[in-house]
Amino acid sequence: IPYVIKNGKEMRLPSNLYIWATMNTSDQSLFPIDSAFKRRWDWKYIPISDAGKGWTIRVNKNNYDWWNFIKNINAHIDSTTNSEDKKLGYFFCKADANNEISAETFVGKVIFYLWNDVFKDYDFSDKIFYDEKGDKLTFNRFYTAEGVDSKVVEDLVELFLKNLELSPIVSDANASTENMGNEGDNDNTQDPIGDEGN
Repeated sequence: IPYVIKNGKEMRLPSNLYIWATMNTSDQSLFPIDSAFKRRWDWKYIPISDAGKGWTIRVNKNNYDWWNFIKNINAHIDSTTNSEDKKLGYFFCKADANNEISAETFVGKVIFYLWNDVFKDYDFSDKIFYDEKGDKLTFNRFYTAEGVDSKVVEDLVELFLKNLELSPIVSDANASTENMGNEGDNDNTQDPIGDEGN
């Protein structure tokens, strides 16, 4: 090792050294990065995409597709705020061991973020923020009024998802049961004219 390096007078970096970093440009706890500093780096935009985990939102014993929710809510975020930084990514909220995001987690993380950081400056004018009576879905309405023992009002969570034009996922087992029931109905239907002919 050269004396100047041992002595601490020089620091040499190998030509094959690379520094990789990721960042969330919408992190509101940080000051914006100076544009002159940003010009010294190569930037690559990573679009929001389906991670293929098959996560669902579990509400009122129904499951709603997490990725479909992200696509639909991001369309509203884009049209309202014109900001890529406000959009939700796939891992904004994590599912449990059953690949389900509970109603409590969904309200505590996702609804809270949407109401307090995304749409608060836009007066919640979109129709997705209203119930069937035309009353606004304020954040506090997603909880019962029992103080520390309050619970999530899952009916309103489901209403919000339906306002986003989401439908519950029909499981294969339910679909098979319904089909079997329909087939049974068809089998029991007889043509009286045909019977007379036999």
